Amino acid sequence: MDYSKLNYSALDNKNLSKKDFTEEQLAMINTKKFNRMFLRSVIRVSLGAIIIIWTVLSIVYMTDETGEQLGFLVPPLFLVIIALVAVFVISYDSRYSSKRNLSILRFAIDNDLHYTTDSEITPPKGPLMFSIGYDRKQIRTLIFPDLSMFALYEYTVESGKSRATHSLEFMSMMLPRRVPHLLLNSKRNMVSVPVYNYQVQKIELEGDFNKYFTVYAPPNYHVDALQILTPDVMQAFIKYGQKYDFELIGNKLYAYRHPSTKTWSAAGMREALTGVANVASQIREQTDTYRDARINGAVDIVAPDGMRFKIRPSWQRALIVILIVLFCYLMDYLIKALF
Repeated sequence: MDYSKLNYSALDNKNLSKKDFTEEQLAMINTKKFNRMFLRSVIRVSLGAIIIIWTVLSIVYMTDETGEQLGFLVPPLFLVIIALVAVFVISYDSRYSSKRNLSILRFAIDNDLHYTTDSEITPPKGPLMFSIGYDRKQIRTLIFPDLSMFALYEYTVESGKSRATHSLEFMSMMLPRRVPHLLLNSKRNMVSVPVYNYQVQKIELEGDFNKYFTVYAPPNYHVDALQILTPDVMQAFIKYGQKYDFELIGNKLYAYRHPSTKTWSAAGMREALTGVANVASQIREQTDTYRDARINGAVDIVAPDGMRFKIRPSWQRALIVILIVLFCYLMDYLIKALF
């Protein structure tokens, strides 16, 4: 599929309204869900503002002899102002989000793509990135005729006060056949798929490629990685893919990066799709003839040891944690001894 020939103009159209679409088309973006999200956001922010401002201003005025009688009159005035500002800000953001969804929907319709905001879509299983955290969901998903996918993805880590929700954009593209599990962490992209829990082999490649990416492969798959990551492929990664982390698993290529509002503009979407597509094109050419020698020359099959990174045994993970703790204690001791 030639992504450079898509019609991207709709992504910059800010004048679209629901009247420009049929009910069937609007069902793709689940407008009722966004209305519920908007209402919940207004309630949460308003209540938070009321509690914080009431507490702060009550303390301030109750400690002042002159303003003591007004202590319960002045805070509500501020509360009303804060609540109105919160509603305005969230309302503006909601309208912006709604307009953006309509623009993406028009882009999908113009190019015969499928677009949905249904968060019930299950993220792919297998890639390391989609095994992190819980409450994993795709917020926006574009599916292309060649089964490629571009999506905004969220997941949650920790719990209680440490609970945090993270977002990332990812794109998946099909490869001509299955390849060994490879991971390329870009040194410019702060996503960095974690590998410390897995048995992996760090691959050193020729030239200055190691300045841009850190490459991991299953143990004993060093030669296979070199067979796939040829100079032409490495050049494509450097030229088009420095903003992404890449993962090859099965017969798919995945690209990850931090989300940006610019992505959903015409220029941003064109850059994202064509950039990853250029990398995928080079990999397709190189993997079209790949065969895992461990399978006696069979096509489109990878040996179990190379299909996916294996999780380290529990004792190895415990040893790594102990070594990290000891290192931290040693550094703390040396710092105190020297200074």
